[in-house]
Amino acid sequence: MEFYRISWEQLLQDTKQLTQMIGPSKLVWGIPRGGQLITALMAYHDASLCNHYEDAQVMVDDIADTGKTLAAACFTGKQLAALYIRAGISRVRVDYYVAVLNTKDYILFPYEDEQEVLKQLEKGGFRTNDAQS
Repeated sequence: MEFYRISWEQLLQDTKQLTQMIGPSKLVWGIPRGGQLITALMAYHDASLCNHYEDAQVMVDDIADTGKTLAAACFTGKQLAALYIRAGISRVRVDYYVAVLNTKDYILFPYEDEQEVLKQLEKGGFRTNDAQS
């Protein structure tokens, strides 16, 4: 299994950029699990967080990968945001994103435990479209 690693430094820089793209006037809500971490970081850059997805104008996730999570969110009529989009895989139109990642490797965020990810992938969990060896 190969990993495409996102560093804390990159994550923080990209979170700031995403926050600036969305702007401080729109209410954002983080999709569990990764989106919640991203919106918590966005709060340090003056993002307007809300407690309930019903109140959100923008639903945020860490990555648009297989598109399954954001596909469910797109039926809410809200705008969608993700730090990253995986090239050629995501089936959902994301309104705000920082970068398109052109890799088939598993995208490992700094808040993920590599060994736990490997265990979950063996069980078919997490983002199962990521490359497996």
